[in-house]
Amino acid sequence: MPLSYKDLVAQLQLHGHSLDKLKQMDLEDIQSLFNEESKKFINSFEDILIEQGIVENEKTEVDNGGYPTPLKHYWDQIIEHRNSADDIYTIIGAMVKEHEYEDILDFFAHMSTGSFFKSLEGMLLIKCSEYQEILLDKIEEYYKELPPDELEEQMAHYTAIRFQIHRLEFVLQKLKKDNQKYTYMAHLKEMIVRDFIKYGEEESGTF
Repeated sequence: MPLSYKDLVAQLQLHGHSLDKLKQMDLEDIQSLFNEESKKFINSFEDILIEQGIVENEKTEVDNGGYPTPLKHYWDQIIEHRNSADDIYTIIGAMVKEHEYEDILDFFAHMSTGSFFKSLEGMLLIKCSEYQEILLDKIEEYYKELPPDELEEQMAHYTAIRFQIHRLEFVLQKLKKDNQKYTYMAHLKEMIVRDFIKYGEEESGTF
């Protein structure tokens, strides 16, 4: 059930907007302003979780004892298999799970030139995009209980940082833990209900 004009105005008043100013705005402008407030609220959620220690702002550990495989090791493999595009795709697929996109791209730019670099750049973008989509789909699965608008805003945040693969991995790692999942969802729902989805429970002014 969408919020009515009256409900939208009441919610915006709770966030510091004056009734006189709001009454001069039409429904489209009111909805746009509400969406902006909602977006700021949803995008601030991860910062609140970090402050409360629910999510830590750091990289995940990788499988080989906590240290990523050196890029030079992968490069030696690429050179060894440089005549096999399939093998190079596989190698780069492993790289994106341990290193950030920009770091790998800079390394390729340092180690190669011309058409070989362009080929590696294209392969990297493809493999990175594939892995990003896998991570984003898994993260979205944990947020599927959210109302559609809030789900869209939450996923827009993670899509905007999609090239920070280790950050996406860390969020997913936390969500995979049952206790973290329920804390995460319960905390988010509590905040949304309290601040935005009140459907007339609080009213401000007369129209």
